[in-house]
This record gives sequence, structure tokens and C-alpha cells, in this order.
Amino acid sequence: MQDEWDRRLSQARRPAWAVQRLQFIKRRLAQPNFSIRVWLHHRASSDCSLIVAEVPLHQAGISRRKLLHLFPYLQNRDWAQVDCWGEVLVKFHLQDFERGVAGIQPEQWARALSESPLQQHYGLMLVNDPPRLLFSLYPERVADAINQSLILAALEAKV
Repeated sequence: MQDEWDRRLSQARRPAWAVQRLQFIKRRLAQPNFSIRVWLHHRASSDCSLIVAEVPLHQAGISRRKLLHLFPYLQNRDWAQVDCWGEVLVKFHLQDFERGVAGIQPEQWARALSESPLQQHYGLMLVNDPPRLLFSLYPERVADAINQSLILAALEAKV
């Protein structure tokens, strides 16, 4: 309920150009013509691990300059938009996430899952050299997406 209220409030303050740009970036993140790099990062301060997904802006067809103009809107507690982009990334680049998880030691993955809170929120950071977006999410979200994909594949195989 609070997330929906925050989303509507942030939508009301956005100019039309910002809404169009946010939708453009969402569409670009859904394109399968580029791959993302995925790895596990352990945060010592919280004794928790995060999955990090690196989106190269040039390969994704996203302008760094135009993205920078959106950051004031994203920083004003517009978590719903960042979460939306993260969900699109997981959905349309699930194979990249699967490859990234496959490269993690089974013991590390099991520990990361056991420490992972059940939150669906994503973090976002813009890195300049080379220009790329870094999304962070809890391992539980990736495991859930992979499990859902396997369940759907099994159901389709039965038909």
C-alpha cells in the first residue's frame, strides 16, 4: 500500500519528458541483444550478500547524459521505478543471471540464500568509466526467478 502511494506521488511530480525517458530505458533493458555481467558481492558490514548485475550503457543503447537527467527523480524516493527496471532485467536477462549464478561456488550460493532477506527492492548505481548501470538485488529474488522459470519449463514439457 505504501509502495503504491509512493509510486503515484512520484509519478505526479514527473514532467512528461521524464516519463517518456523512463519508459524508453525500461524498453531498452528488455532488449535481449546485449548481455549483462552478474556476480555475487558479499557486504561485510551487514554480513549479507547481494547479486550485482552490470548493464553496459553503450551496448544497451542508453545515453549516459539522458540517464543523468533522470537521477534527481530516481533519488527522490522513486524506488518503484528502480524496482520496475530491476524486474525487467531479471525477466528478460534470466539466462545471464543463470550463467552468473552458475559461476558461484555452491557453498557461497547456499550461504547467500540463507542470509538473504525476503525483499524485492533493487539498488541502482551509475558508474562512469566505462558507463554502466549496476543493479543490486538479494539472491533470493534471483533464485525465485530461476525456480519459476524451471516450473514453467516443466509445465510446458508436460503439455
